[in-house]
Amino acid sequence: MKYFDTILLYALSITACAQRPQAPPGDNLQFLRLARYIADNVRIADPEALGQVLHTTFTGHLNDRENTLCRIPSAPLQISYTQFSPSAEFWFTRRPSGTVIKYMTGPDVFNPNTKVEERTLDAPQLNYLLIRTKTCASIGPAPAHADVPVPGVISPTVLGFVNIPGYACISADEVRTVFPNLSTPRWTDVEPPLQYIGSRNTIDLYIGAGDFQEGRNGPIHHQPACLTSLSFEPHISHGK
Repeated sequence: MKYFDTILLYALSITACAQRPQAPPGDNLQFLRLARYIADNVRIADPEALGQVLHTTFTGHLNDRENTLCRIPSAPLQISYTQFSPSAEFWFTRRPSGTVIKYMTGPDVFNPNTKVEERTLDAPQLNYLLIRTKTCASIGPAPAHADVPVPGVISPTVLGFVNIPGYACISADEVRTVFPNLSTPRWTDVEPPLQYIGSRNTIDLYIGAGDFQEGRNGPIHHQPACLTSLSFEPHISHGK
């Protein structure tokens, strides 16, 4: 019976995540199902489509940078950053039910004189950025001033929920309820993420270590291990 119960729960999870959320998330599992829906269904390079799913509207601020010299063929000719901010009523914010997570910083490997400090995670924030980049290309042996832009344009997208514990402390068990088949990327990091490869986007999920110690011999502080951030990366075929 236990086997069939597991199959049923998995099927219900798939069904729930396939449905577009009709309202902002009301609990931790709904938040995770929203993230999975975005990974499987949303073209995150489209602010209007993403805003509809997140129940918000975005305001964009454009910042252009241009390389007028263009001496290196592979160098960027022009980079346009568009930073999007959700409406003031956006639901992803610090809540009384959230958790204050502390961590230690320092010493800096480049400056051993820096002090070890105790800090807390900042307020929850949605980072949403579109970057449009054109590159330079030389025309044969012509001098650098004859460089021209390549017709192709690279349009990477940055989307991430950061400092999640202030919004809600989401446990690893809750994460695996909605994402039962997570993997770990081959590359290594100080805090390697779990990864979900959706139909349109890949999510990296970072879960904090929980307890932390002040220095090498300092006291140990006990705190829950919460999901700290979610970052989305569009697949190449869906990124433009």
